[in-house]
Amino acid sequence: MTQEQKQLIQELQIMMGFDKIGGETWVLESPDGGKTVTKRKPGTTSEKFMLENISGRWHSMDELRVQARRNDREQDLRQQFPALQEAYDVYQSLLLLADPNIDNKQEK
Repeated sequence: MTQEQKQLIQELQIMMGFDKIGGETWVLESPDGGKTVTKRKPGTTSEKFMLENISGRWHSMDELRVQARRNDREQDLRQQFPALQEAYDVYQSLLLLADPNIDNKQEK
């Protein structure tokens, strides 16, 4: 195991609060090299918790589902109200001016 992998596991253990759950042992697995991580009890095959690394920040799958629903709702509102879409377009333009690399960060 590389030092980077050990560091990743330590960060995940801290973030997921392993020290707060009675010292239970968990198996951490990442089928895609660290983009997605699952947690399960030894001897079981079912996932108990899943994380995804987006732009260097870890998100739970529940958090991503909530964000996706919010994004869908916001898109529906922008379609319903053209002025809202225009304001959103201006916001996106200003965001790109403030940080030209924002598109690259979101794709990682």
